[in-house]
Amino acid sequence: RRREQHCSGIETELLLTRPVQTGNKLAIGGRIDRLDHCNGRLSLIDYKTGRTPTKSRVASGESVQLIFYALLTEQLPAEVMALKLDNEGVSDAVCFRDDELAALVEEENIRLHEIIDALMEGAPMPAWGDTEICNHCEFDGLCRKELWAGQCG
Repeated sequence: RRREQHCSGIETELLLTRPVQTGNKLAIGGRIDRLDHCNGRLSLIDYKTGRTPTKSRVASGESVQLIFYALLTEQLPAEVMALKLDNEGVSDAVCFRDDELAALVEEENIRLHEIIDALMEGAPMPAWGDTEICNHCEFDGLCRKELWAGQCG
């Protein structure tokens, strides 16, 4: 309710895409749960009903969804946050703002372009290789982990 006092122009389930590189047809995209305009600045919100990312996993680049969504926006948001929805209601899970967010977005942009450049040069698709992730993966049939023998956990 505190957000309602200084936030307006709420957009929900906002599908955004943007080109990644000039000169080719490669674009990135995603569906943002909520985008608010708070005190003249953008606030990006991702709702979580399951496991929520930790601040350290987002900051290290291991959990990229929030920062990736910030890459999709035309104007860098002032903040991105994951809010946990459960039987107890809504609670803050992770939040990044201003300079800290800008640095994370720049790091993610660099990683994204490094991966895209490598793929464009013929490098094989990277596998996660993280046992914790693999235990919960929904893409078992599509995964290339087996192709990376000796390089995965």
